[in-house]
Amino acid sequence: AQIHPSDSFILSDILRFRGHLREDVRLRTDYLALKRALAQQFQSHRMLYALYKAHWIDDQQWQRSGMKDWATWKLEQKLAQQR
Repeated sequence: AQIHPSDSFILSDILRFRGHLREDVRLRTDYLALKRALAQQFQSHRMLYALYKAHWIDDQQWQRSGMKDWATWKLEQKLAQQR
């Protein structure tokens, strides 16, 4: 479980991804397969599981953003978190 202020960028990002999962069957299927594979591979390393999963989610969000450059997208995400 996670707790975030209701006006936080992180919470809006989480809810945006949840919305994408609800709308896109293929994304949902891929996400489930990823989680299963990571759980199998990192049974004793929860932090690695979370790190790889977070990176995959970031890639999905970036692809949906339409921005050509991942690094610029990621920087904008970090800056938005600080606002």
